[in-house]
Parts: sequence; C-alpha cells; structure tokens
Amino acid sequence: MTPLVDVLIPSLNNLEQLHQCVASLHRTVARGLCHVTILNNGHPGSVRVGEGMTCVDLGTNHGWEGALQAGLARTRCPFVLFLNDDTYFPANDTAWLQRLLAPHAEADIAQTGPSSNVVMGQQNMFYGDNNVSRKEVTLLIGFCVLNKRAALEAIGGIDASLPGGDDFDLGIRFRAAGYRLLCCMDVFVFHHGFQTGQRTHGSYWNSQLMQERTNNALIRKHGMQAYHHCVSQSYTPLLSYGKSIEHQEDAEGHLCRQYAQGQDILDLGCGFRKTLPYAVGVDQTPAGEQNGTISQPSVADLTADVQEPLPVPESSQDTIIARHILEHLFDPLRAMRQWTQALKPGGRLLIAVPDNRYGNSILMNPEHIHAFTSESLNTLAESSGLHLLAHHDRYNGMSFLQVYEKPLVAVPIASPVSVEETAEMVAC
Repeated sequence: MTPLVDVLIPSLNNLEQLHQCVASLHRTVARGLCHVTILNNGHPGSVRVGEGMTCVDLGTNHGWEGALQAGLARTRCPFVLFLNDDTYFPANDTAWLQRLLAPHAEADIAQTGPSSNVVMGQQNMFYGDNNVSRKEVTLLIGFCVLNKRAALEAIGGIDASLPGGDDFDLGIRFRAAGYRLLCCMDVFVFHHGFQTGQRTHGSYWNSQLMQERTNNALIRKHGMQAYHHCVSQSYTPLLSYGKSIEHQEDAEGHLCRQYAQGQDILDLGCGFRKTLPYAVGVDQTPAGEQNGTISQPSVADLTADVQEPLPVPESSQDTIIARHILEHLFDPLRAMRQWTQALKPGGRLLIAVPDNRYGNSILMNPEHIHAFTSESLNTLAESSGLHLLAHHDRYNGMSFLQVYEKPLVAVPIASPVSVEETAEMVAC
C-alpha cells in the first residue's frame, strides 16, 4: 500500500515525548496509510526509527520552518501532516486521520486541523462555540495540521524568513489564493505545548517581545488588514462550512451599518472595500491603484488626505465612518474637529480603533501613532463638541467602536487657554 500522508515531525532532543507521540500515532493510524519522517534538529543518531519511519539528521538546528522545508523536499505523498513532537493521539480514536482527510475531497480545502487542549482560537476544546463537527476558520495552528501538498506548493511552501508565525502566514496566503481551512472539532489531539520553545529560548518564548516581533513581521509582509482579519476571525466563527469567506460579513462592519443614517455618507480610508456600497469612499490612494500594503485596488470616490479638511461642504454629511484611521494620524483632535464640521446637525461619526486594553496597540502595527481606550476617545470627542451614542467592544477581540452625534444646536468649542488666562482664572 502506497502511503497517502507524509507525517513530518521536527524534533530537538525531546526523545521521550517524541517516542510517545510516534507510538500513539502508530496505534491509531491504519497500517500503510502514512509514512513518518522525523526531522532531527538535535544530536545526530539519537532518534530510533521503526517500520514506516525515516529519520533525517539535519546536522544543526534548522528550526521548525527550516526542518519542514527539508522534510517537504524529501517526501512526495499528496498530503502532508505537520506535527509537533509533544502531541499525543488518544488510543480510543483510530479514525482521526480519516476524518482530517475527508474534507480534502473538495478541491478548495487546503488545510484541516483538530481540536486540542493547548491551542489558540477556535481549535481550543474550551472554545465556547463547539456545537459543530467542522467549521471554516482563517487560521489553523501548526502543532498538528494536515496540508494538501498541491495547495501548499501552489502558494510557495513554507516561508522560513519570518521570526515565527508560519501558521498565520500560511493561513493568510491560502485564503488569498482562494483556498479554505477547516477545523475538525470531532478530532482531538492532546498537546503538551511549549516544550522545545521554552527549552531553547527560555523566557523569550511566547513572550510579549516575541509576539510583537512576529506580528510586526506578518503585518509588514501581508498588510494590517489581512493580518487583522486572520487574527480576529480566529476567535470569531465564520458562517457555516460550505460558504466562501468572501461572503462573510465582518462584525465591525455589521455594527457600522446598523448605526449609519441618511444618504450622505463618507467612508474615510475606505481602501479596497467600502462599509456601505452607496457611501462616498475617501482615500489617499486613487481609485484603481494599490497602496503597497493591500493587494486589491482602491475603490475611493474622492482622493484626499483625511487629516486635512475634507473635500465636502461644511454641515453636509449624515454619517462619517472612520474605521482604523485615527490611530494613524499625528493630530487626531484636529482631524475629529474637521470631521465634525462636515457633519450635519444630528449627524453621526462612527469611529473604530484598536483597544489598548487588549495589549499595546501601537506595537500592533509600525504605522500606529496613538493608542486609545474608550475614555480617551471620549475626551477627544467631547473636545470636538460630540455626544456619545453607543459603545461596542469584544466583537473581534482587539478593537472597539464608538458612535457619536453632533448636537442639533451648535455647542461652542473652547479655544485653547493661554498661560496668562489660566493664571487669571486661578487668581479669581
């Protein structure tokens, strides 16, 4: 029987857990269905192999990505399982690999992955919405992921130049190429977690610094929007399996559409997709051109810098939408006051920004200049003469949306107070 699956296991001097992993794999997989290749980053000759196994001594530590590249070059089965050496397959499930393989009958499925006890996002067994056996996701963690080799080759294979985050990188590239990823909640793999990383990197492993380096590298490669979608949707269920990601609505956009009013609507920094199709898109990138970080062309109706006075009459807009714009501006207060001037009395300003409570949002993106909380944004809004109507957070795990209204009766905006005037007020 010709094997259908190549199992690639990078390992670095973790012999006890490696042998447990391989033994559990052989107990639960039909004979001849897979071939195991151990990519030994550790001491040459230290790994024992049995029937249906190969060990490749790499000589030096090639890391996770480098070892996978070496394994892919040496194997040829149509499916490839990337596997951590600290995983364990329960003895009572002898059909887990078949259940991971089954969805690959569909040509656009590139990856399938199991649930586990130590894994982020929707694959976690403790995740709140586990009522379905399969669900489409934007990211599958590489501790145990089954790849269709043809799809992997089509997107260029593993990128070993990143400081980490190869699973994020693959998820973004697969989906950009039109492939889909499925989490199979009816498959469970036990994962010890963090074994090799902590031994080799100590406290740096999974630290904030490591995560920031990885996130920034992914953002530089793919752009903020693709990165944000991958990460946020890994915690937000997509619609049912079988529907393409292109037809899914993002939670933030759905909230904005609920609060938008009137027909005169500006969508600031619209990029390649407007929140509302009939809104007037405003962007620095002219329509049809790409801005260098997002591969799709701009759909702007007006080409303008949103930090400058908007190219519309004062008091002319029913709604202005500014999603993930304010954190990029040098003078957010000046921008908010200019946007307020463009609103009609009773008009609404919808602002979405990263929530600094979830982590240092400036480090999230090298282009971020300011960090915001709900309270700090309200301070700017009040200084612009706006009233808060609504607040929403936790819809994507990293941002919040606040809806403001311009009063029907104009409220004078206080001009800056001089040092002399401040002294006089104190003296009184």
